[in-house]
Amino acid sequence: MWRNPASADQLSTLTGFVLTPALGLGMVALTSIQLPDRSWARLIDDTVPILETEAIAETVNQVTKFWVGRSRPFVHFTTVPFDIDNNVSFFSGHTTLCFAVTVSAGIVAHRRAYAVEPYIWATGLTLAATTGYLRIAADKHYLSDVLVGAAVGTGVGLAVPLLTMHDLTVMPTGNGMALAGRW
Repeated sequence: MWRNPASADQLSTLTGFVLTPALGLGMVALTSIQLPDRSWARLIDDTVPILETEAIAETVNQVTKFWVGRSRPFVHFTTVPFDIDNNVSFFSGHTTLCFAVTVSAGIVAHRRAYAVEPYIWATGLTLAATTGYLRIAADKHYLSDVLVGAAVGTGVGLAVPLLTMHDLTVMPTGNGMALAGRW
């Protein structure tokens, strides 16, 4: 924990809700519109999976936070008046969002063979890990909150763009349905 946890909290909000999403979404969107065959369809096809990833990851996070109701670390060591925000430690929404956006943007950039792909991965994952550290330094989360947030964000970040690929097919089988595609 930092001596001034409020500074870590403010920095984590900056890296988690501004810099990382702007980087991931921004790099993919800017690359989309700079291509010779640029079109609104390409821009939408590239950015919608990232936006869907953000929405799904944060919905899962918020439902889990209120269902679990885990106290934040600072609550255990101080006397604080009741606040609903004091009992939503599990799991880190900042970290979830950062990993979800970075992984989703990285998958989209990889699928399109965009030159910015390595920058998305390197910068995005660095900012995501930094955000997780800052949430602990701000005394808002335990290490387990951050690790689960990273895992959930990564999982949703992988699943959404891969499931929105154009060559995905649902077909009947002898005893149900099958999902087929080229990964």
